[in-house]
Amino acid sequence: MSRKQKKLNTVLIKSVVMFFMGILTGIGGAITGLGTQVAAAPMIEFLLGFTRERTSGTAIVFALFAAASGTVGAGIGGIRTDAATAIVLALSATIGAILVMRMMNSAKLILMRRVAQSLAMLIGVYVIGGAVRFGGAGPPPLHVELLQSSAGLALIGLSIGALSGLLQIATGVLMVPALVFLAGKPLGVSIATSLIVVALASLLPAVVHTSQQRVDSEVGSWMILGGSIGGIGGGFLLGKLVASGSPIPLIAYGLVAMFVSAVTLQRMS
Repeated sequence: MSRKQKKLNTVLIKSVVMFFMGILTGIGGAITGLGTQVAAAPMIEFLLGFTRERTSGTAIVFALFAAASGTVGAGIGGIRTDAATAIVLALSATIGAILVMRMMNSAKLILMRRVAQSLAMLIGVYVIGGAVRFGGAGPPPLHVELLQSSAGLALIGLSIGALSGLLQIATGVLMVPALVFLAGKPLGVSIATSLIVVALASLLPAVVHTSQQRVDSEVGSWMILGGSIGGIGGGFLLGKLVASGSPIPLIAYGLVAMFVSAVTLQRMS
């Protein structure tokens, strides 16, 4: 077998593997409302051996397509979201991140970030416990009237953007429980709204990475395609699970949130 044929076979195998990994990751992201970039980046780096820049670029484009497809699938599955709410949250979260940008590289935050990741894992445990105890609706919301208004949603987005930037916690890990337990939004709407926020937040970085040719157009494109298919399927499944009152979305959120925070914590060490 020629060297060229061996290379083609290797690319084919990698493409098939990453395609199915993309499907599974897209399903998980759509059911939980968590951005898939943090989960996708280690897989890309480990399985494909890309540089950090190419890994980051491919992962952010993957997250964009998976999240956007997840919202489409959720809509097909019967979940109706308010685009205005998602835009308010995305804009305010972006502003929050910009406000703390100068502090993001501070060495003094390392210990705080490790503690924050541990607390994020505890959020996952709390959500799982609530799902087991109360079913698909989870623990009862706090019913804070202020946080249910447009100004309250802007405050939630601003806080999440700042905390995510400072403490390097995935936005979705904070967004979903904040919308469910603080803003009193239904679970399905909260997850779908989080997906929209993730997609909007990923759009500009994806454009920048693509323009600088940091996105793999060979094997990476198959993973992105798989993420899009998985996102649609996962979003549709989310709608059906929520309609039936299943605790699976909350349990999946808790497990994935714990995994994402653990991976982030490990990369800090």
